[in-house]
Amino acid sequence: MLLDKMATNISGIPVVDFSAMSLQNESSVREDSDAVNQLADHVHQAFSTIGFVYLKNHGIPQEKIDSVFETYDTFFNLHVQVKEKYAKKEGTSPNGWDAIERESTNPDRPGDLKESFDVGAVYDENFNWPNTDVPNFQANVMSIYKCLSDLALRVLSVMAVGLGLNPDAFAYAYEKRGTLLGGTQLRYNFYPMITDITKVKPGQIRCGEHTDYGGITLLIQDEVGGLEVTNIEGQFVPARPMKGTVLVNVADLMERWTADKLKSTTASGESRGKQVYSQTGTKKSLQAVNIGRFLVLLRHRFIVAHSETFGGKQFYCQTSDDLEVKNEAAHYWEKCQQSQLYNINVSKHIGLTSYSSLFIQVHRVLIPEDEIRRRVPRRSLVFFVDPDHEAVITCLDGSNKYPPITSKDWISKKLEETYKY
Repeated sequence: MLLDKMATNISGIPVVDFSAMSLQNESSVREDSDAVNQLADHVHQAFSTIGFVYLKNHGIPQEKIDSVFETYDTFFNLHVQVKEKYAKKEGTSPNGWDAIERESTNPDRPGDLKESFDVGAVYDENFNWPNTDVPNFQANVMSIYKCLSDLALRVLSVMAVGLGLNPDAFAYAYEKRGTLLGGTQLRYNFYPMITDITKVKPGQIRCGEHTDYGGITLLIQDEVGGLEVTNIEGQFVPARPMKGTVLVNVADLMERWTADKLKSTTASGESRGKQVYSQTGTKKSLQAVNIGRFLVLLRHRFIVAHSETFGGKQFYCQTSDDLEVKNEAAHYWEKCQQSQLYNINVSKHIGLTSYSSLFIQVHRVLIPEDEIRRRVPRRSLVFFVDPDHEAVITCLDGSNKYPPITSKDWISKKLEETYKY
């Protein structure tokens, strides 16, 4: 169900008026503008707490969005043998179609129940555009790509102002957009109707719990819904469709860039999360901790630890009421054993003295529970605002909290973990 455009928040996710930086306005950011500074404050507050924000009055005409959805729908309604002509050869390919179950955004679940078509290197002369099978495909997709690319740069400028930085602080990492050296990518996700629920594999959902890998992500949903994120209490809440808005979230590299001042989302089963740990007496506030080959987490919160770890800490399980462990090698969950001493590997992401400074979130797309909704396809348009491949990501505050890393090194590793070819 589409929500009222005048809403101020949806399930705790703020709805922010982006008029001050709308695509209908001049592109320059005036740091002395009260409207821009107020906008920057609102966006910064959203990204430093829940990590998501709906932007309304962004300047992309609704008729353009509707047109590109129709274009993509025409492609996805083609016979699979036709779509296979445009298939990607590997997960790191910037352009092309992916079949159902090709990607497992949460590797602990079966492959995602979705198809997708990626458009990253739009200026690549060798891009196999499906114009023969879908007339005007290239023209329509290029048009929305440019709009979302321009909007993304404005969002990044607003974020920089909110951080007290020069509006162009992130610009150096996005000079190659649309080329084979760039990282930005437009994706159309198509979640087919499910006519026989018995054919769905155990644990399989439309899109597994996951984090986005790059800078930020822009999302436009259809009216079907199904996306869930965690609120500040750590509970899953629906990120309901709101026509005329773009939903924006922070991704992994942005956290490194901002030395954790802005929050990313964290995937269940993917080793790229942060950890939050505090325990006094029998009061359990453990949210996630990596224990050797095990993951300990508060039940119902799909939170994991980062793969870059070091030793030196221990966790004594005083009660097993709400804790579970996961044996990563055997891929099963079991109750945390009471009175058991575990060695803890603490993530480099937070160091030894700031366990309670981060809040961890999750987002996913579920299969509808009722049959009527399952018989309706879900579609979404996603713009991954990932930095140029060779852009070096360093902490903008000069803290060196994280070592420098190129966007390509970070993102390629993640794609290789989640794609099956």
